[in-house]
Amino acid sequence: MLQKIARTVDIDWNALPQKKWGALLERAPYSALQQHYAFGEAVRHFGGDAHRARIRADGRDIGLAQVHVRHFTELFSLATIMRGPVWLDPALAPETKASAYKELRRTLPIDGWRLTLVMPESAEDQAEKQAGLKRIISGYHTVLIDLQADEDALRGAMNQKWRNRLRAAEKANLRITTIGRRPHQYDWLLKSEQAQRKRARYGAMSTAFVPVFQELGGKQSLFMLQAEHDGERVGGVLFLRHGAAATYHIGWTSELGKSLNANNLLLWQAMRELKQKGVRMLDLGGLDTDHGPGLARFKLGAGGALHSQCGTYCFEPKSIFQRLMRAHHS
Repeated sequence: MLQKIARTVDIDWNALPQKKWGALLERAPYSALQQHYAFGEAVRHFGGDAHRARIRADGRDIGLAQVHVRHFTELFSLATIMRGPVWLDPALAPETKASAYKELRRTLPIDGWRLTLVMPESAEDQAEKQAGLKRIISGYHTVLIDLQADEDALRGAMNQKWRNRLRAAEKANLRITTIGRRPHQYDWLLKSEQAQRKRARYGAMSTAFVPVFQELGGKQSLFMLQAEHDGERVGGVLFLRHGAAATYHIGWTSELGKSLNANNLLLWQAMRELKQKGVRMLDLGGLDTDHGPGLARFKLGAGGALHSQCGTYCFEPKSIFQRLMRAHHS
């Protein structure tokens, strides 16, 4: 496919209202949770800041980039473009993307010293290299499930052992129901997740983020299911919806639920219901084979495609990066 190189790239900062931002995001083949408007508003709620870039080339929209900012002092800030920019055209030329990166770096509306990191969604880094960005961290990995496939295809893509566990769960007299979207109705799942983190000694985004994201993103921004066996609650899952996509955010299963493979049935039912609600892509979240090998196997076995990013890059030249780090630690 012939890739047309744009002559001029322009950035409009903080000019789009939430509905317009969301409408443009839906034009992209996929956009991650971190680029959703409500995610940026949640960052602000917890004391950070967010700037949103509308990227245009030759007068047409080509991408969006939400920048999350943490101000350490009046003079030093950390700015991060997580899983972005979102490119609206998958065939966009690397040279055009490189020009956009340079313009983002030049016009980013943050005063004082700053360290700017970008974590592109793409597995290729040709544009990043052309823009002169320096990779400082290796890539992030997740699993994406295309819910546009029919149910037979979705089920057929599962690993054989995963599918066998699903069949066993379907025969285990489990009752799957929707959890109410009022905070007091799903608070038990957040508390179960907190206890699970404490036992397993792992960190993650604060559970306080969930009700804030729902308030800012609307009542449809959460989707949750629970599993019961003989009247006993044995599992629950929580998804965050963002545009035509959803992200698996929390999953909890009791010991009895694990023995009944409740999480397999919960995820399968969620896939079916999210598909019916118009969700096109399901992100199962990051893979950590070192600290969570069991969860990684569960996600990989669900039938999605492994999606790997090219890494995390620094906007600032190496000399400025070193000066920023010295200034931060002084």
